[in-house]
Amino acid sequence: MTRFSIKEHSNAKGFDVSFKTGSATIPDQEGGYIISSGCGSGKTQSIKDLIKKKFEQGILYCVDTKSEADEMHKWVMKELVGFTSLRIEDVILLHGDNKNELREYKHNPELLMQKKVIILTHVRFWTDIINYFLIYRPKQEVPLFLGDFKALMQRGDLRQYVIFDETPLFLKPFF
Repeated sequence: MTRFSIKEHSNAKGFDVSFKTGSATIPDQEGGYIISSGCGSGKTQSIKDLIKKKFEQGILYCVDTKSEADEMHKWVMKELVGFTSLRIEDVILLHGDNKNELREYKHNPELLMQKKVIILTHVRFWTDIINYFLIYRPKQEVPLFLGDFKALMQRGDLRQYVIFDETPLFLKPFF
């Protein structure tokens, strides 16, 4: 096991994450988990291992800046595409500087629901069509989203991993 990785439990009911500052056990079930391990502890490196091991189940990865999104996208393309079953067309990077994929998304937002890995900035997650980010390979009709989060979160076809790497900076004024 590398220093910053996830180690899946043998019963497939969770995984352990190792950091410089300790470790955390995450149950692999519905729910939200906050892992606050401190700056430089290896969170992003562990997230990379999670993406590597779990992309088939649907990953949404959100970061504060375009450069952080670019960095993760480069890593996915270099380390996973061609070395795993992940293909170029399974991954999308969405931010204002990535014009081609952004244009494709704007013309056909439903395409997000078929992507194994979505990488984007926090702001786009909260300001765009949120149900298309969360639904993965729909098994039923996807109605127009009118803000009913309860109904959305009860769907059986949601991405299994929605990851916010760091607290979204644009939310700080609201705190």
